[in-house]
Amino acid sequence: MVGLLETDPCNPDTDNDGLLDGIEDANHNGNIDFDTTLQRFTETDPLNPDSDRDGLLDGTEDANHNGERELNETDPLNEDTDGDALRDGWEILGLDTNQDGFIDLPLPVFGANPLRR
Repeated sequence: MVGLLETDPCNPDTDNDGLLDGIEDANHNGNIDFDTTLQRFTETDPLNPDSDRDGLLDGTEDANHNGERELNETDPLNEDTDGDALRDGWEILGLDTNQDGFIDLPLPVFGANPLRR
């Protein structure tokens, strides 16, 4: 039996986000590490498929699944990789402004790009 706050030793990707638990907890200490100087997490959460809550799975943002942010990837630890005040998920998927499950504002059509302001 696996507890609510534990990864599943029988499942290499407990949260099913496309990143292996061992990549998400890179130093294997069982904690989601936080840098007090930078005031941000330094590892994605192996129990949360969208660590930065931007609407994109961590494994989608870290496309090559190596635990490192490359220039052509969005940051799974930052909901707004390019700092333009639009969440990465909105820039890739569009925005459901009235929460009815349908995209009302297709931001990609208007040139939105989470890697460029």
